[in-house]
Amino acid sequence: MPLQVLLTHPGTQYSYALAQQLHRLQILQCFATGIAFGDNKTPMLPSKWKRRVVPGVPDEMIHRQWMTEMQWLWQKKFKGGNEATLLLRNEKFQENIPLPLMQQADAIIGFDTSSWILIQRAHQAHKKLVLDASIAHPIEKEKVYEQLRRQYPAWQQNLIPKSDKQIDLELQEMKTSNHIVAATSFTRNSYIAQGVDAHKISINPYGIHLDYFTSKWDNQQTSAPRKEIVFAFLGIISARKGIPWLCQIWQAFHSRYPHTKLLLGGYGNFPDGVEIPKGIDVIGFIEPHQRNAWLQQADVFVFPSFFEGFAQVIIEAMGCGLPVITTTSTVGPEVIDEGVEGFVMTPGDDQALLNALTFFAQQPEAIETMGRAAREKVLPFTWNAYGDRYRGILEQVVKHG
Repeated sequence: MPLQVLLTHPGTQYSYALAQQLHRLQILQCFATGIAFGDNKTPMLPSKWKRRVVPGVPDEMIHRQWMTEMQWLWQKKFKGGNEATLLLRNEKFQENIPLPLMQQADAIIGFDTSSWILIQRAHQAHKKLVLDASIAHPIEKEKVYEQLRRQYPAWQQNLIPKSDKQIDLELQEMKTSNHIVAATSFTRNSYIAQGVDAHKISINPYGIHLDYFTSKWDNQQTSAPRKEIVFAFLGIISARKGIPWLCQIWQAFHSRYPHTKLLLGGYGNFPDGVEIPKGIDVIGFIEPHQRNAWLQQADVFVFPSFFEGFAQVIIEAMGCGLPVITTTSTVGPEVIDEGVEGFVMTPGDDQALLNALTFFAQQPEAIETMGRAAREKVLPFTWNAYGDRYRGILEQVVKHG
């Protein structure tokens, strides 16, 4: 019989894409989640729920926990979600996954921060559990947050430290899971630095929908003369993503090159009392169906993050034909050769960031060449390739532990 996999995640993240891939490979036994729907339910759903449709997966293969997720969504909307309520939601989710679903599976996939109970239950049912690590190690993250709180005190609203309890639960997940899947070397190395056995960790990069994220150069034979160089960022407006650092360097850069502009798209706002530097436009949230067109209006993508798990928006921007400026704390080192598809630097290296911005302002003719190279570089990063690699990892775990 083919491998049968129980996929579990209380929310979304990359679990929808993984559910699609496991079903494509005919190894998805069930997708246990909070609220999601199979594509055969789409016509019956109100518009607010259609974002929770998992394309290609039949609704009968999805096990929902309506009440657990609705209580969390209500709490988050009206009272503000905090660590305690998130932990309670994740705890209830794990406890309420039916034992028969676990018993019928050959392997179970859980995600970090929502698997500490699930791992115990899997082992009691004599099942292997693979932990999907969506971000780098929490202790390493706390080190970065502490540094950012000192360096950018006005930006502390998104730098709330995790409790010892939360970190202990995550450490428990790492220790007791049978295997760990990380999306980048940065994530894997952060785990190894904290004592996790390197042999226990596989790297499996996420994919990109190349039929949606299309190159801006496909229908453009020659570059038009540029009167303005447009840089773009897309993500949470926060210190972790490097926004105060970028603004600091941007002020010196823009004063020398006033024909440049920086677009900041995504959730979040500048803290009260923090002035937005000249030449920066804060756009706000970009709807998923608008991302391709929004990215294509830019010339260069900038993602100066201090800490990530992957930063999928990097490969999305590259898929749109944009060269990228980013850091070693992302997937950047794995997809960008220095000076070919963009530039990668250590977070906080002021001179390197200034040099990268300056390069494009002084040599705009390089944008098209590097943008085309960026598109070519991400062509192998398909979701099907991601799914195929995941199946190989699961087969090895089930066979060898």
